[in-house]
Amino acid sequence: MNAFDQKHYQDQRRRLSGIFAPAYAASGPKELIQLGDGLVVKTRYFDGTPPQCGYRLHACESTLLDGTGRVLYTWQNLNDSGNFCRLIHHRNGQRYLVFRSDLYGYSVLEVETGRDSHYLPLESQPEKPEDFRETFLWAGVEYHRESGLLAVSGCYWACPNSTVVLDFDDPLTPQERWLELHEVLDPGYDRYDDLDFAGWDQERGLLLRGFSTETLQYEPLSVPVSTLKEHLGL
Repeated sequence: MNAFDQKHYQDQRRRLSGIFAPAYAASGPKELIQLGDGLVVKTRYFDGTPPQCGYRLHACESTLLDGTGRVLYTWQNLNDSGNFCRLIHHRNGQRYLVFRSDLYGYSVLEVETGRDSHYLPLESQPEKPEDFRETFLWAGVEYHRESGLLAVSGCYWACPNSTVVLDFDDPLTPQERWLELHEVLDPGYDRYDDLDFAGWDQERGLLLRGFSTETLQYEPLSVPVSTLKEHLGL
């Protein structure tokens, strides 16, 4: 289930938003990311312990600008660990920006329309803290136009790197089903530690670099698109 729009999480976002006060802004210039198509993301980082929070936060605020410097969209990420954004040219003809609004989950902006969506797994943002469970942390994405699938690089907290795949044919519809590649290649989690994304290939599908627990070396791996879709129920 999606926790992003639930009251307990929105109340938390409002309570923690004090971190974006000028007093907590990091010194130095803002980070600039050139996305292509004349689009630029300008990011400013914040660090501190707002009184209403009670613990230290590392957050960031990002602004998407077009080639003329006009502001198209602004978002705030309450946890900047592994902060990223990626522009995707979708096969439906639209452009989408994939980014994070918190440590867990993902967000999507449809650039031409300004419509957005946010997904935060309820397991990692439950109403009761004792119900918390780790979910996959997104650190980067790569879109495959031919299949409509999205490969996501990242990890579980304090665990080896891995890759998940999800259906991205309707980008603004949050996807709760994420296929973690260990489920396909190493269900027992005893053959490989890291499963790093290495690319998309027209014939072989999803390419990976798997760190073998036996040889202690990286091995090239691949998973056909048909196998990925079968596991996703597509």
